[in-house]
Amino acid sequence: MERSFDRQEAELAVMQIIARAIYPYSEYRTVRYLRDNTALAEMFHIPKERLTKDALYKSALRLWDVHLRMEDWLHERVTSMFHLEEKILLLDITNTYMEGRMADSGPCFFGRSKEKRSDCKLVVLAAVVNTEGLIVRTMIYEGNRQDVTTLQEVVGTLSATTSQDARKIVVMDAGL
Repeated sequence: MERSFDRQEAELAVMQIIARAIYPYSEYRTVRYLRDNTALAEMFHIPKERLTKDALYKSALRLWDVHLRMEDWLHERVTSMFHLEEKILLLDITNTYMEGRMADSGPCFFGRSKEKRSDCKLVVLAAVVNTEGLIVRTMIYEGNRQDVTTLQEVVGTLSATTSQDARKIVVMDAGL
């Protein structure tokens, strides 16, 4: 059973989302950035000594547990607020590297780095956006996976988050 975020956890999570949008690096480098180059910690009343890579890792894991619900909520709010009629969705799948060793992570367990590094696994990021650039769905899979294997799963999850009334066109690259 999932417990809700307390106020301090929520402030750290929101600050981390903002920091990652501005400075998209590892937790270790983000901690240094937050301590030395920004006033985000002060804005969210977080003492700088509380900013550790472990605190950011824990926060990131909690955010990952709720990311699909966050995506669905934000997508619904923005599309209804701006009366967006989504007829075209853009799907792209790309390989990327995940730093660190998450022993319990399925995608990290299977992913392999092309450089044979055990600390930098190759994973597949699948993203669906609308023509305004709003994220509709994201998913992460184990690395070295063929694009076509993710297609049915990613597009299939869209039925729960998009209007059933409109017919959708999903645009993909030639790799699929």
